[in-house]
Parts: sequence; C-alpha cells; structure tokens
Amino acid sequence: MYVHMYTLAIMMAQKHKLKHVLISQVSSLNLLRVISKQEGKPIEELNAGIICDWFQKDKEKREKDFDSATLKW
Repeated sequence: MYVHMYTLAIMMAQKHKLKHVLISQVSSLNLLRVISKQEGKPIEELNAGIICDWFQKDKEKREKDFDSATLKW
C-alpha cells in the first residue's frame, strides 16, 4: 500500500510539472504569434534578431506608455 501511494504521488507530481511545461509552451507560442503579427512575418521566418528587436521595441513602448506594451513586466 505504501509503495502504491508513493507511486501515485510521483505520478501526480509529474502531471503537475507537465501541466506547467505545457502552459509555458502555449504561452511562448502565443507570444510568437503576437510578435509575428506585429512584425508582419510568418512565425517560421522569425529569428533571434527579430525577436530581440521586438522585445526592445516593446520595452520602449512600456517606458513611454505602459498600457501600449504587450508585456506588462
């Protein structure tokens, strides 16, 4: 019985971790969709340079007008 409960606890922890990984991946994909739309490029054409430039532009927007930025952190 003890081993079964331990196994169940491990499975629940793994499920919880998987949920966070999936949420993170969905959030990342959603952000890539936003960047793609704002930059006028398909997601497949985004590269590190374009994404870094977008983060810089969004930071500048946030400094000028907080509500105009995509990211609020």
